[in-house]
Amino acid sequence: MSNKQVKRREMIAKIVDLLREQSTQTVLFHAVVAEQFGLNTTDHKALDIIVKLGKMTAGQLAEATRLTTGAVTGIIDRLEKAGFVRRVLDPNDRRRIFVEIVPDTEERMSPVFAPIQEQTKSFLEKYSDAELIVIADFAEKCIELAKSFKTIFDKQTR
Repeated sequence: MSNKQVKRREMIAKIVDLLREQSTQTVLFHAVVAEQFGLNTTDHKALDIIVKLGKMTAGQLAEATRLTTGAVTGIIDRLEKAGFVRRVLDPNDRRRIFVEIVPDTEERMSPVFAPIQEQTKSFLEKYSDAELIVIADFAEKCIELAKSFKTIFDKQTR
């Protein structure tokens, strides 16, 4: 094996290790944030999905989180109790209930996330347009891979 191949394998191993550390730090960060808002981490990230995607049914949230509808009902109950979401009847089908964020939810969370978004934008400014394209592609591929893990896990446990 050439020296170039060895260095490449070492760099790939380093990136895998860095991604593992980044994942750990992200999970720990969101645990601290969730605790500050009186939530658990899963509730907090489910709220993020509702903020991002907008009003949805419990079934849609279950699909987006890959959690059971029973687990999602508990999440919605806790988010509603904490004042972040509310249940609203579908005006066209009173049997259907949507979950939506309450108007001040994003404002309540902004003091935590706005500085992080600004810092992230600031360090991304240091990269060229070509590098940003690679970084965006890499991030998209990491997200796709992470989404595939539950499917892989489900297949292994059957």
